[in-house]
Amino acid sequence: MKKHFIKCISTFFYTGYLPKAPGTWGSLAALPLIIFIHNDYVYVAVLTVLLFSGRWAAHAMALA
Repeated sequence: MKKHFIKCISTFFYTGYLPKAPGTWGSLAALPLIIFIHNDYVYVAVLTVLLFSGRWAAHAMALA
């Protein structure tokens, strides 16, 4: 279960496995999140959470 959760975070809900330009698909998947954030404080909070959870997931995937 933990490995599935780590893979889900590190690939942004498996968009990193889509064929042809997986980074582009990941960016497009994150776009709605950014569009609906209008408050600067919420933006910084969301960005901080995503930064640290992404760092944790990338480290865990590297060790797996």
